[in-house]
Amino acid sequence: MKILIAGSHGMIGSAVTPHLIECGHNVFRLVRQAPGPNEIWWDPNAGQIDASSLEGFDGVVNLATMRWPFRWTRKVKAKLRANRAATYRLLAE
Repeated sequence: MKILIAGSHGMIGSAVTPHLIECGHNVFRLVRQAPGPNEIWWDPNAGQIDASSLEGFDGVVNLATMRWPFRWTRKVKAKLRANRAATYRLLAE
């Protein structure tokens, strides 16, 4: 399968990504810097993604989120929810 993964360098993504590759999947990472092989540029904070590179994927894994840790205040929870919603919206569009 051809799989797109956001958050591939995070705590969970750094374990999931190599596992998917070992299972024989063709994995592409969403990255915020200049993309290399099997990488696609995006800037989720600005709502931008290289949409021309998103054809033909069989699945998407979204593990992208804000950096941790935070105290779980109402303000932080609201910011986390908004961040996750914006990331999902960008990927869906």
